Amino acid sequence: MRISSLEEYGLRVALSLLRLSEGKDSVSAAEIARAEGISAEYASKILHLFKKSKLVVSQRGSKGGFRLALDSATVPVSLVLAALQDKKQFNGEFCQAYGGTNEKGASTNRPSVQPLWKFLFTGFDQMLDDIFLSDLLLGPEMLRIKIKDVAAKRFDRLFEKFA
Repeated sequence: MRISSLEEYGLRVALSLLRLSEGKDSVSAAEIARAEGISAEYASKILHLFKKSKLVVSQRGSKGGFRLALDSATVPVSLVLAALQDKKQFNGEFCQAYGGTNEKGASTNRPSVQPLWKFLFTGFDQMLDDIFLSDLLLGPEMLRIKIKDVAAKRFDRLFEKFA
């Protein structure tokens, strides 16, 4: 699994928006950029992607800026990441696309890695559905506990499906 710089900065922008918006109607892209040490243009690009995905709303004018469209306790990390990428859904074509150069494609006699990829893609996506933006503000130790709890629950259910 690779995390792009856009996904890393996107999560950071979302968290800065959450932190900086306490007691305010909106936060400017420039304020977020300063807080994260990135250019205002890059922060604006990320915020525009969030706006297209209806994660944030914007307000024009001298007191304009951005704010979350939903309560941070209801925004899963998966939704933030989906706004930043073409979410890759696992399907059987994934393995077939990498069947090798053999005319017949992947041999049916060889062990298949498809169940592994399906398990990992599904498990990872489902875990991110259960971790919310507000959880990322809990602090490292509390977040580790939350992640362990989510992973245990999700992977137990996922194992049941694959059994």
